[in-house]
Amino acid sequence: MTRAQADRSALIATALRLSWLSVAWAALSGTASLTIGVLDHSLAITSVGLNLLGDLAGSLALIWRFGHERGRLHGAETAERVARLVVGTSLTVVAAFLAVQSVRRLADGTGPAADVGPILVAAASVVVLPPLARAKRGVGTALSSHALRGDGTLSGVGAAVALVALAGLLVNRTVGWWWADPAAAFVVAVVAAVEAREVFAAGP
Repeated sequence: MTRAQADRSALIATALRLSWLSVAWAALSGTASLTIGVLDHSLAITSVGLNLLGDLAGSLALIWRFGHERGRLHGAETAERVARLVVGTSLTVVAAFLAVQSVRRLADGTGPAADVGPILVAAASVVVLPPLARAKRGVGTALSSHALRGDGTLSGVGAAVALVALAGLLVNRTVGWWWADPAAAFVVAVVAAVEAREVFAAGP
């Protein structure tokens, strides 16, 4: 094995570890976010859970993609395209859901409750997701994997969703601005749509 091959093998091992970590976090926190978001009527927290489930799908696709290359199976390029499609589709679904629901909530004048649970869930994602996003994008760049970089973006969007959700919930709790929650969700919808377009445009 050459030095270049050894370096790539080490990067693939790192990519797999990051993907498994994403799966574990998304399964745990995503389920909690969706449950609490629905119960609390918080669109932003629900969107955190939705984004995490999208990240879960993307990470599972990447585990398959890098496992394919690690096992020296044929079709690594096809696996990369499939993984990129899953990640791009996940971003698109997140963007569409947030855009529709945030406009509906703003029109209806519906805001979240002011419970502490959603605030704690959002705060946890703000702590965990940014370093995970940076790591995946860094390794994705080193491996020239648009799929892994896109999944890193999905984690970054998740961090942004959690941050704006946290801000919206705190503002609603302290000064009663109910519209901060759906407005924050709409901003993240635009970001997710732009990132989805970049993932799809990254290759054939």
